[in-house]
Amino acid sequence: HGKEPRQPKLGILLIDHGSKRQASNDNLHSIAASYQSTWDEIITANNNFDGNNTAVIVRAAHMEIASPSILTTLRQLVLEDEITQAVCVPYFLSPGKHATVDVPQLINEARDALEKEGLLDYNDGRVEILSSKVLGSNIESMLKVVDGLVRNTLEEEGGGLDILQLPRSPDDDLVNGSGSSITSNEINDSINQEE
Repeated sequence: HGKEPRQPKLGILLIDHGSKRQASNDNLHSIAASYQSTWDEIITANNNFDGNNTAVIVRAAHMEIASPSILTTLRQLVLEDEITQAVCVPYFLSPGKHATVDVPQLINEARDALEKEGLLDYNDGRVEILSSKVLGSNIESMLKVVDGLVRNTLEEEGGGLDILQLPRSPDDDLVNGSGSSITSNEINDSINQEE
């Protein structure tokens, strides 16, 4: 099983904490489905889509409390989706213990389990399982998201500030941090010092 040659295929696994609240768990799966649609559009636009063999598969898993687990979903990606490489993305805003210790440990344990089950080797290669940094570690992108939330709130609910006076460009001082008293590099440095 799984020893036949494989076409290159990337598995992307979004991993959150997991919740007793089903709507919270469903949210991550909706995000994964949206990200999958984005990849499908890119692949189709580049004429690399044959209808049966999507080059990217996006899934979601939970660290604890809810299913599917990291191991279950990685097993599905390797066995059923026949990926050749996986990137696990800890879907956490802050680089706390769950994101920097618990999730990487669970990914390593899942990799070890799949290795023991003989699922990582296939005819012409070996499935590689990688991990990205925590979602919230991309400070520039997070600042853009915060800026968007502030602007939307001011537009929808009003307030004393004229939003037209706020800088608009994504490269402006507000977003890239160069006009503030603390820069994104300083934020990243403080995060790295805490680890």
